[in-house]
Amino acid sequence: MSLAGSRLGPYEIVSLLGAGGMGEVYRARDTRLGREVAIKVLPTEIANDPVALARFEREARAVASLSHPNILSIFDIGEHSGLRFAVMELVAGDTLRAMLMEGPIPPRRALEYGAQIAEALAAAHERGVVHRDVKPENVIVTPDGRVKVLDFGLAKSTIIAPDLATGSVQLQTDSGKVLGTVGYMSPEQVRGLAVDHRSDIFSLGIVLYEMLGGQRAFRGDSAVETMHAILRDEPPQLSSSGAQVSPAIEQVVAHCLEKNPAARFQSARDLVFALRNTAQTTSATASPMRAGARISRREMVAWSVAGLASAALVPLALRSTRPAGGDRLVRFQVLPPLGATRDTFDAFALSPDGNHIVFRAQAAGKYRLWLRSLAATEAEVVRGSEEGDSPFWSPDSGAIAFFTSTALLRVDLRGRDPQRICSVKEAAGGCWGEGDIIVFGDSGRGLFRVAANGGSPQQLTTIDSSARERGHAWPQFLPDGKSVVFLAMTEAYDSNTLWVQSLDGSPRTELVKSPLGAVLANGYLLRRASGGIDLTTMVAQPLDAAAKRIAGPPRVIRQGLPNRNTEGVGAASASQNGVLAISSPDHRQSLVWMDRAGRELARLGPVATSGASRWRRTRAAWPRLS
Repeated sequence: MSLAGSRLGPYEIVSLLGAGGMGEVYRARDTRLGREVAIKVLPTEIANDPVALARFEREARAVASLSHPNILSIFDIGEHSGLRFAVMELVAGDTLRAMLMEGPIPPRRALEYGAQIAEALAAAHERGVVHRDVKPENVIVTPDGRVKVLDFGLAKSTIIAPDLATGSVQLQTDSGKVLGTVGYMSPEQVRGLAVDHRSDIFSLGIVLYEMLGGQRAFRGDSAVETMHAILRDEPPQLSSSGAQVSPAIEQVVAHCLEKNPAARFQSARDLVFALRNTAQTTSATASPMRAGARISRREMVAWSVAGLASAALVPLALRSTRPAGGDRLVRFQVLPPLGATRDTFDAFALSPDGNHIVFRAQAAGKYRLWLRSLAATEAEVVRGSEEGDSPFWSPDSGAIAFFTSTALLRVDLRGRDPQRICSVKEAAGGCWGEGDIIVFGDSGRGLFRVAANGGSPQQLTTIDSSARERGHAWPQFLPDGKSVVFLAMTEAYDSNTLWVQSLDGSPRTELVKSPLGAVLANGYLLRRASGGIDLTTMVAQPLDAAAKRIAGPPRVIRQGLPNRNTEGVGAASASQNGVLAISSPDHRQSLVWMDRAGRELARLGPVATSGASRWRRTRAAWPRLS
């Protein structure tokens, strides 16, 4: 029954605002101070339950002990005609849940909201209070962007009165009780174990994931399945949902969502710092030309004409169907990390979703793999990738496989250490297909298939010595995921041939003569032009993947490529959404203003050879021209 129109002591109830498992919330007027407040009333059936009543009073005490701009203030607690209630500040705004009903929140705002929530939790944790029910329903965002954390209904004070004789402090455990909201609980909550402030950090990680990706990190068809996911599963990469987030953001969220509390952020203050620092870095390094982004007709963009130490990335204009008035070709550069060189001709790969590129670079005398978002200008080292080479991606863009001198390894981008898949004698490229199957070349022996989680490789092709073959290399999965295109290397470039091999072991099918390996992109086969050792021209040919045959003549798409005697994939890589990375042969570097038609308008400064430092000094000063 609604209490609207009645009084609770000096408070006049105006209207019902909402209801939940811990009570009803009303808009009310404080007749003594002449202000509007929110009153939370405990239902009679709960007020008569000693456990629920104790929890309600604990909430009031917990919130009353806190004074922070991001925590909903409590003014009073009382009882009237058998009803127990708490009086709180009335805040205008929407819950985070209501905002999420409209879709994901832009990264910069999501990071700011997350930082404010973490600020509130830090203040609570410093007073010994753990919230234990951090979720979008318990966060209000005011019209001016202020976050308020509310409903400490499941909060507990971890500190009991100290023992005056010993000076020690005992901690409550609540062991055996599963408290919280399914979908937002930490693993230790699911198990009914003792929780501390790090449980709130895990829950906030789930909220951050949902703000950025528009969906929950852990989902199931039932509460039991959801709790099992929290205990056992890793959430999908945020980028796999289409979220435009940088690797730095992915890492912050992943660090919050570590199953082991000891592996998470160890304080909400540390999380606040990480979120605000990541927000600043993301804002500062966001590229004005994100892959696939539309550009205003009147906007000019800065294009770095890079040299040997960079790869030119361009959206691929090879769509089988192209909408009228479609996007124009956009070109931009990926630079090596500061102080590093990228002198490996074919050791880079675009992620299938087109959001990241991984490449090999040498810094401080060591080769490593580096990862860069195409929405940023900074790259970061892939953990554990020392001496890594010839990287390739998992189909979901969540992991990278690469070779060392003796083995094939994989690394999860959520920050885990590399895992060994199998031994390799002389690596010659690889590809990762659906069903977690990897096919790789072991030069001089043929192609092999192996489970992505590790195992014993099984030979897929054998060398045909009668055709003077000397190796099989550089496999690429066809769209069906059941066949690969690979290069059969012979004693002469002109005799090298691309073949299709089915995973079922049936006889291979010849495609076309090609001096180097190929790249598959949007129904086309991209390869170097045949004829002698002049390998500076790239052509594209339509490919009928179902029939496993070439479906049209070659068309030149790029000339003047580096002429190197390598049989790799031709210094190119393509995503599944129309982004093509091609190594640039130009050894010079400077910043150039270009219009959308590709005409040079002005050159900013002299030609330089230190491209990475030049980019870092000038990128913040790019103007917008009109």
